[in-house]
Amino acid sequence: MLSHIPQPPQGMHMNTTAQAIFTVGQVVPCLVFAFIAWRLWQRERTPIAALFMVGGALAMFMEPIVDVLGQVWFPRNGQWRLFETWGRPIPWFIVVYIWYVGGQAFIAYRQLDKGGRGRDIWKLYGIFFLANIVCETPGLYMNLYAYYGHQPLNFFRLPLWWPAVNAAMPILAGTLVFLLRPYLQGWRVLAVVLLIPAADGMANAAVAWPTWNALNTQLPAAVVWAAGCLTVALASLMIHFIAQVADHQDAKRPSAASTAPVRKGRNREPAAV
Repeated sequence: MLSHIPQPPQGMHMNTTAQAIFTVGQVVPCLVFAFIAWRLWQRERTPIAALFMVGGALAMFMEPIVDVLGQVWFPRNGQWRLFETWGRPIPWFIVVYIWYVGGQAFIAYRQLDKGGRGRDIWKLYGIFFLANIVCETPGLYMNLYAYYGHQPLNFFRLPLWWPAVNAAMPILAGTLVFLLRPYLQGWRVLAVVLLIPAADGMANAAVAWPTWNALNTQLPAAVVWAAGCLTVALASLMIHFIAQVADHQDAKRPSAASTAPVRKGRNREPAAV
């Protein structure tokens, strides 16, 4: 029997105007990302940015799964429905995945590819965390969706364990692509499309499992909040390990001095130390 598990709120209706604003608000960054992908394809002759976009779109199918486990509800009434699985209707504005998951994963990948260090990964995590709060808060106060049940770390409708997971997810995706890049030559680069939703599932399962389990019980609030704190700690640990990877990769790169050409000359005196 699952009667003890909190059920989605009833009677919510998705406002048409707010839904239109929120949907258009997701389309604009998607178009910007598409333009960047096109420019990179022309300049660098690589489709990888476009593949990140497609992978982000596929990751949308993780949404209903994490919504059931993490207790999120998009009102059925008045919703412009994109698809429905697990008994969860998913609206069109979930195309946010294209730029939030795919786009931010690409940013993380480029950061690593350009020699980003551990501190750069932590900066990205902080930026992605804040971006999640900025993007989600208006939709929550427009009643376009709701987090229900006994959510831990919930101070202003957005339980903060969610941004901790969501910010780690694209960084893990970008790191996986970066580490597997030597094996993604030729047609194998198409594997990027599958790596993005795979990383989405990995990140959520790896760090959200304590909160998922606590939410779907009748345990005391203190236990549920402890589970939420553990999820934040696990997400931070994931970023710590990725930062270590970044520092290790940076240490393996030859320095500018060691790669500079040596000039030959006659009677050249050694430089002073």
